[in-house]
Amino acid sequence: MKKKDSKNWKSHINKHLYVTQSFNTDFASLLLKIKEEMDGYIKILDSYKNDEILKNNITSIKKDLEDMKSDFEIAYLPKQYLLNVNKMYLTP
Repeated sequence: MKKKDSKNWKSHINKHLYVTQSFNTDFASLLLKIKEEMDGYIKILDSYKNDEILKNNITSIKKDLEDMKSDFEIAYLPKQYLLNVNKMYLTP
C-alpha cells in the first residue's frame, strides 16, 4: 500500500481502523443491550414468582435464564469488551 500511494497510505489504514473500531463498538453495544434484555426478563419473571399457577414454571425458567446470562457474561464480558475496543484504537 505504501508503494502505491506514498503520500496517503496512512489515511487508508486509519480509515480501515476506524471502520473496524466502529464495528467493534457496535458489537459491544449490542452485547450490553442483550444483557439489559436478560435483566428485564428476569424482572418480569420475578413479578410472577408468587403466582400459584405459574410458580413452579417461573422458578425453573428463571434459573435457566440466570444460567444463560451468567454464561453470556463469562463468554463475552460486555463492559470489558467495550473498554478494550476503546483502548485498542487509542493512538499515543
